[in-house]
Amino acid sequence: MNAVRSLSRSTYLIATDEAGYGPKLGPLVIASTLWSIPTVDVDAANDATNDAFACFDTFKSPIVVQGKTVVIGDSKKLFKPGTAGSLDGLRHATWSALRASGHSACELRDCLASIAADDIPAIADTPWLATFTDVWNSGVDDRIGAAIDSAWAMATPKIIALRVRIVTPREFNAACAQGLNKADLLSRMTLGLVATLAGVCQSHCQNTTRHIDVFCDRHGGRRFYGGVLQHVFSDSALSIELETANQSTYCLRRDDERLRVRFTVKGDSFVPVALSSMVAKFLRETAMKSFNQYFTELAGDTLQLRPTAGYPLDADRFLADVESIIVREKMDRSTLVRSR
Repeated sequence: MNAVRSLSRSTYLIATDEAGYGPKLGPLVIASTLWSIPTVDVDAANDATNDAFACFDTFKSPIVVQGKTVVIGDSKKLFKPGTAGSLDGLRHATWSALRASGHSACELRDCLASIAADDIPAIADTPWLATFTDVWNSGVDDRIGAAIDSAWAMATPKIIALRVRIVTPREFNAACAQGLNKADLLSRMTLGLVATLAGVCQSHCQNTTRHIDVFCDRHGGRRFYGGVLQHVFSDSALSIELETANQSTYCLRRDDERLRVRFTVKGDSFVPVALSSMVAKFLRETAMKSFNQYFTELAGDTLQLRPTAGYPLDADRFLADVESIIVREKMDRSTLVRSR
């Protein structure tokens, strides 16, 4: 099916991405950013590389302060595990996204109530996330933050809101137990964030037709999203515009709102998606720091633990290393290990 071609006035853009889809340990983190953008011919930019989105070029320029460089890009390429200072670029980008979207507080615990409201009870009920918020500020350099703020202030697109899901293994497993597979779980939670931010658009732009363009990376190689879109946006009329090997595009219409949703292969090369990717990656890595610290403290001097990033093979190694701790502390494995 050919993409529908029509000149549309786009006022808002929502970008999403995840970190931690593959691991067995630690949370799945999904981040979504909402942007106010100039009116563009979005239909002429189906792959987000057309000049219609040149307004984001400002964000592509590296920001160098005191010998440190911050650039918005694919978090998988920017973050190098075990490299000193590697997390700082993600940290500063996350801080700047929070500040740009109206969060003046610099304590994660003060931000979580609004950016991750659905997950606050689960986080509070997870012992290995006890130090999650404590390590948030470590390494923040106000000079770099100020430089990023200044550079972003010059850009025409503006970040309006930031929302995340921090899905613990307990919540992940509960969703799977209800019949969802991993791809369904990721898609539903991602689109739930999109629906939340679409609600922010409604309050931000009342009595005006809202054109919202949504960009997502592909979910676990999934190609068809019509069913999950209709499930999440059950009160909208759905039309399929494109379903190819590289991109799936859909249009949702209701009242004064039109959402065009794209799922694109390597979509995290697009600046708004890349920033969401960086936020998700930073929160995931921060959570894993808390996870490893928790078990290191339980091990004490009797066991020298190597930290884990939670990916399957190393997760199995780590779980074997901490088996005695799990038994001693009578831990529920469903709170530690994902079922899928």
